[in-house]
Amino acid sequence: MTTARIKRTGRSLSIAVSGHAGYGPRGSDIVCAAVSMLVQTLAASLAQEEKKGGLKHYRCQMEDGSIEIQADMLPRNRQAIDGMINMTTIGFRLLEEQYPSYVSVHLDNRPP
Repeated sequence: MTTARIKRTGRSLSIAVSGHAGYGPRGSDIVCAAVSMLVQTLAASLAQEEKKGGLKHYRCQMEDGSIEIQADMLPRNRQAIDGMINMTTIGFRLLEEQYPSYVSVHLDNRPP
């Protein structure tokens, strides 16, 4: 099973995605591919924001079967970054609804 943990506290974001879905053979698992595409797109988008100076802090660590992202948003870019995070969260939720035995999403959202 793939587990996505998304934590937002004020301006801080932490995402940890780990595990292989197990829907299909390794290397051709469509659920793993979908999860990977979602989280890698978010990581690339946040990396672009960091290069433009839109993040106070950004760290991304990828390994086989896991990715961890940590970011601190600057107030001026919060709306755009919130949009990226919301879109990614919706994608994870859709996968969890479609493949509940293969994807689990845990949200921890706290106001600033």
